[in-house]
Amino acid sequence: FKTLDIKGFGEVVCEQLVEFDRVRRLSDVFTSLDEEDLNVACGYKYDNAHNLITRIHDRVKEGITISELIQVLQIPNIGEQAGAKIQDVYDDIDELIFFAEQGETKKFTNVLGESAGLALYKGLLNMSDQIGDITDQIKIVKPKTKDDSEYKGAFCFTGFRDKDLAKQLDDLGYKELSSVTKACTLLVSKDTS
Repeated sequence: FKTLDIKGFGEVVCEQLVEFDRVRRLSDVFTSLDEEDLNVACGYKYDNAHNLITRIHDRVKEGITISELIQVLQIPNIGEQAGAKIQDVYDDIDELIFFAEQGETKKFTNVLGESAGLALYKGLLNMSDQIGDITDQIKIVKPKTKDDSEYKGAFCFTGFRDKDLAKQLDDLGYKELSSVTKACTLLVSKDTS
């Protein structure tokens, strides 16, 4: 779930939710996860759990790209580059699942090469039900690029966080990141002068 960039929802939280049987399928994160689950599995206090659930719901409203969905599925040998390549060619996850169900491996291997193409093909076949559950909850959207008029860049707070400022930057077309990455175009810090 790192690829979805939901602050506070990383690998450790996911592992704890699975360990405490609060999440059985990927789609549970988007459909049934609640504050009590985070309290029991992770020891979150209600306010912290509520804030994380709100961030997850906000991310659901935003939608995910095919590349992000493929990364969330954690199919072996399929990473960000493979997700981006397949997304450049296909913009409909149902179409990809249809190709997998029809045994059209060439649709995958022509784009990704033999090994990665077959891995994605098998992964989509094995997870088609879960993908359906996820896409029932979250719309698949086209990726925003720097060329999109509404996308201005990405920002990250350092040393503090200001919800009002984050909302203002979001309204201006900036996406908030939970940590500094190469996608970060604006680093926001407190004025110490």
